[in-house]
Amino acid sequence: MEALGLWCEFSELSTADMQMTEQEAYARKETPAFKEDIRQGWILLSLASRGEEDALDKSAQRMYGCMADEEWPRIVAQRKAMLGKEYSVW
Repeated sequence: MEALGLWCEFSELSTADMQMTEQEAYARKETPAFKEDIRQGWILLSLASRGEEDALDKSAQRMYGCMADEEWPRIVAQRKAMLGKEYSVW
């Protein structure tokens, strides 16, 4: 139910408001991982606000080229490749 409350809060925002919120959040984040999370959140909200079916799968497809249930292993593999030995510290 908490997610529904969050969705209701975001659904009241216009697309321009959501874009500004995403841009501000994106500018404040320093790591690529957080920027990816914010970017996918923006894509997901944008698709859902337009009434797109399967918005979660479509956002995962746009970001990572896979379905949502395959997304996390790809994210982890990508981050391990980028960070190398530092991944265990991160």
